[in-house]
Amino acid sequence: MCIRDRRKLCEAAQRSAGDDMLFVSFNLSGSPGSDAGTPFYSKMVSKEVRDAEFMVSWVRSNWLRPNGTVHIVGLSTGAIIGALLRSSEGVTSVSLIAGLLDTVHKAVGLDFSEENLAQLLAGAPSVRKRFWLPVKCESNPQGAIPEGESSSEGWVPHLVELGREYVDEFTMGGLDVHSAVCGEGLPPLLVVHGDADQDVPLENGTELFNAASEPKEMIVIPKANHLLTSSSHFKKAANAIIGHIMETHFNLNTSNVTKLTYLLSST
Repeated sequence: MCIRDRRKLCEAAQRSAGDDMLFVSFNLSGSPGSDAGTPFYSKMVSKEVRDAEFMVSWVRSNWLRPNGTVHIVGLSTGAIIGALLRSSEGVTSVSLIAGLLDTVHKAVGLDFSEENLAQLLAGAPSVRKRFWLPVKCESNPQGAIPEGESSSEGWVPHLVELGREYVDEFTMGGLDVHSAVCGEGLPPLLVVHGDADQDVPLENGTELFNAASEPKEMIVIPKANHLLTSSSHFKKAANAIIGHIMETHFNLNTSNVTKLTYLLSST
């Protein structure tokens, strides 16, 4: 999720809960600006899940009261991470935007071209993946190539070199979303999807929702694209997410206590 949307969601949360809600957003290992220990080339979703689990534990120990609640929000790849966190200790609710269930076949097919996958089958050590990055930002991964020229500020797709281990983790079944979202006693789940999403089509969100165990809810936003670039579409998503968080929190706590919203990046 781009910086603008993180800020917008934070502002929406603060309007609803004021100072009683903490909003935390940070880069996971390997992300631009946080790649000193793990280069972008070596990033893996499993590492990002471990980062998120550590952060949930840390904020619970250092920032929250005993009855504080932790709410995960993830977009796109962040939605995969968020789904995997549903079964993690310390998570109170999960909201997923443009998520999917099948990480073995569909995620790879949506993220990588047939040419990319053919290169990997032939033994290539890496492929170029399409990531949204800020224009001409100093923290962008070395060798990132923007798709088209842009003289303005903002976020545009870039082609970035990524080690084959990133793809292997998906194709070998190392990211089992199905097991993470199913089962008894899991926290409430909200699935948000635009019906005009061309990057991760709506059928993926529907499949995720149908497979997930209760309690769960799904919101489909008409004409919304993958990144919810329309302000009205983003507002609908934000209102649904904040409402889900507030309802979950107050179902658990009758008093107004500190809450945490943790937002996962899509990169």
